[in-house]
Amino acid sequence: MSLQLLLVEDDEEDYLLTRKLLRDHEGASFVVTWVRTYEEAVVELEKPYDVCLVDYRLGARTGLELITAGVARGFKAPMILLTGRGDHEVDVMAMRLGAADYLVKDQITSQLLERVIRHSIERVSGRATQKHGENALRESEHQYRDIVEATSDGILKLALDGKIAFANRRFAEMLGYTPREMLGTDVFAYMTEASKFEATGSFAQCAHGVKVAIDSTFLHRNGTEIWCNIAGTQLLDAEGVHVGNLGMVRDETERRKLHAQLMVSDRMASVGTLAAGVAHEINNPLAAVIANLEFVAEAVAKLADGTQAVENADTWFRSELMEPLNDARDATQRVRFIVRDLKLFSRSPIEDPKAPVDVKAIMESSLRMAWNEIRHRARLVKNYGATVGVFANEARLGQVFLNLLVNAAQAIPEGRVEHNEIHVATRMEGERVVIEVSDSGPGIPPHVLPRIF
Repeated sequence: MSLQLLLVEDDEEDYLLTRKLLRDHEGASFVVTWVRTYEEAVVELEKPYDVCLVDYRLGARTGLELITAGVARGFKAPMILLTGRGDHEVDVMAMRLGAADYLVKDQITSQLLERVIRHSIERVSGRATQKHGENALRESEHQYRDIVEATSDGILKLALDGKIAFANRRFAEMLGYTPREMLGTDVFAYMTEASKFEATGSFAQCAHGVKVAIDSTFLHRNGTEIWCNIAGTQLLDAEGVHVGNLGMVRDETERRKLHAQLMVSDRMASVGTLAAGVAHEINNPLAAVIANLEFVAEAVAKLADGTQAVENADTWFRSELMEPLNDARDATQRVRFIVRDLKLFSRSPIEDPKAPVDVKAIMESSLRMAWNEIRHRARLVKNYGATVGVFANEARLGQVFLNLLVNAAQAIPEGRVEHNEIHVATRMEGERVVIEVSDSGPGIPPHVLPRIF
């Protein structure tokens, strides 16, 4: 393949000599375009060439001026300065202006000329490739930055000590800050105490290449809690050394609020199913309260109007009135328990966060709620073994117990209480607390069992 060569030379003898040197070399083929003047050369610079040889002397102009013009016009081929002077300052100036190389005319051989041309083309081609790569890299970085800033999720780059090396605009907005304000600060400073503990352990797992996903609670600048899901992975340098962690943070606050509302609705639907029984449970103690208070009121009225004479008022009061008053108090206490149980099931999980709870107390509340469903179908047997407190959401755990109890009761037909049994038990298995609800009903059909979970 022939190379297109532009030769700018005002001396015809030098042109002929240069052309001969190019032809004498067997390793390359050149198609030479010869122009004499600076003005002609400027026109040729608009055309595509593989290489350009420029004489230093071009009449009233110089090759240095032509090199400057070529660079200004974006001439892509390498320009090599030819000089008869061997002036080092001219050579240095040519290289500074953008020449690919220089040659002294009386030292040029065919091999030297071919080698300088070949190396100049390779260098310029390499620089073009490098520049293209740099431009592509800048474009890629620009696109990456656009994606990072446009995403609806927060993005965090953390150093090994937990300091924020990068935070995109979305993450900063979640917490009411700007990315600049968060840069260099400790990510744990924005978390609740409970989330700090879990996040510290998860980041430690990232160091071993484990990809983690955790739920964390951040604190907004105004003090409100922001519930988020964090997907974390390690960051490695070019040598494969762990240098930090990358976190994708999704704001789950609105979704969790909606989920909590749905859970409350689900629990209230369960309470609605039991409404008749709950009303019955409240009505019975209220009737007892009314009856006992009417008895006391009637007795006090008789005493006040003299209808009934009492020799020893203190003894009479203790023997006749204290018992009905105590019965009324016990009945109101039972109503109080039922109302408290209803409040337990109406609480939102957000308003009722995880805390140490007593599973037996929660089971008793659930039993009171489900009692009207149970008592017409089966005997209730309780076998509470020793347990410890568990870290859980009281309302959600109560919902689970209530569902199990109602399902157990509804699996048994009404009317044969003495032949059926619902058994509730608690026990410890190692460090776990086990709660069991079983019944003597027909059980779940075998073909349904695989679909339970």
